[in-house]
Amino acid sequence: FEKLSVSGEVVGWYNVPFYKEFGCSGDEIIAQAAESAAATDGIDLSQYPRRVFIFPYIYGCNWMGFVENIGGEPPTRAWLNGTYDARVISHELGHNFNMGHAGSIDCGSKQIDDYDNCTKSEYGDTFNVMGGLGDGVQYHFNGIHKTKSNWFEDSQTLRIMEN
Repeated sequence: FEKLSVSGEVVGWYNVPFYKEFGCSGDEIIAQAAESAAATDGIDLSQYPRRVFIFPYIYGCNWMGFVENIGGEPPTRAWLNGTYDARVISHELGHNFNMGHAGSIDCGSKQIDDYDNCTKSEYGDTFNVMGGLGDGVQYHFNGIHKTKSNWFEDSQTLRIMEN
């Protein structure tokens, strides 16, 4: 929709210290060490408002990626735990662009039911990169995420219900 483009470069690999006592929560240490190494290498970090740190898999950590804060002011950071999957990278960058997870609601045999009678799944929309990975290829954000990110003009959307 020509509303967003992402460009950049890959810098590194940098050897950074990893402290076992921090285990799966050593992300800030990884980021600080990598940013320091990049700056020492002459990289102007101010040119990179969205930063993604990819590192070898940390055994025992049950996550593929996460972000520092959703939609925060730049620089924003995302961490990828041993994965180079474009869907995971897109998902974490989506958070950096202020997108939440794409969930689902299952009301069983009823199309519409009281919200409390339905099962909610935080990652249930497998057709959106902000949901679960699913079995197929899904690199797009869904319509609500595109709308909230101002990727559509008002003339391209139809509001059918107000909260």
